[in-house]
Amino acid sequence: MILDLSEARENLKESVISMYCDVIDMLRNEEKIANKILEKNMYCAIAHSGVSPLDWATEEMSRFFASSFETRMGNVLGAYAEDLITLVYPDAEIRQGERKKPVDLDAVFKKGNKQAHLQAKSSDKWGNSAAKEALARKMGEYARTLRDFYHRDVLNIWGYTGGKNYKKREVYHTAAGEVGILVVSNKMFWEFITGVTDFCNTVIVPAIDAARRAMGSDMKLAKQGAARSLREFAEEYTLPSGMIDFPDLYDLDLD
Repeated sequence: MILDLSEARENLKESVISMYCDVIDMLRNEEKIANKILEKNMYCAIAHSGVSPLDWATEEMSRFFASSFETRMGNVLGAYAEDLITLVYPDAEIRQGERKKPVDLDAVFKKGNKQAHLQAKSSDKWGNSAAKEALARKMGEYARTLRDFYHRDVLNIWGYTGGKNYKKREVYHTAAGEVGILVVSNKMFWEFITGVTDFCNTVIVPAIDAARRAMGSDMKLAKQGAARSLREFAEEYTLPSGMIDFPDLYDLDLD
């Protein structure tokens, strides 16, 4: 199927705008902001007891926001990639990592004369070497079963929606033998699944930029509101010395 690139751009733009709306709602939720500052960060605060509550709270909130935004964008792009695969490959099976299958795959589709098994991630930072080796082993075992019993030639793929731009073959030496994985990242990934040269610069980048411009003003106001909430939170737990009042902070119950 030939993709309508204008429609593809618009669909992604709307998905990213929806994600921005969710982030803005999160920033406007003062209780969630306070919770996230405290959650799993109290011991970190102790280690940074030489800083002011405002500096500490701002640093923790910035870290949380960056992580949350990256995760949400990764989810949007992952879902978008699956939608594209169903358009380009009509017989594609979207599994979304179903646990009931022999191995957690996001999509299975026919690429050339091979059955492609795709595991999609936001970047190559998704796991350590042990986790990658374990996934490679499972994918290799599954591919061997399909080859031996059903005579299917399988192509194992790890696709990264972002990160560095490259396409290469990685080999993992596992307990089940040698397993080859085709790794396609960023621009190479989008071109690989769509067959459209420079799909990333033609569709992905413009769509994300358009969504960012559309939501820029609302995002700015939400961040300003979150900053005010941080200041109020910090002032409440600041000692005359300017340091964090840990006893009061420990007693804070936000449940």
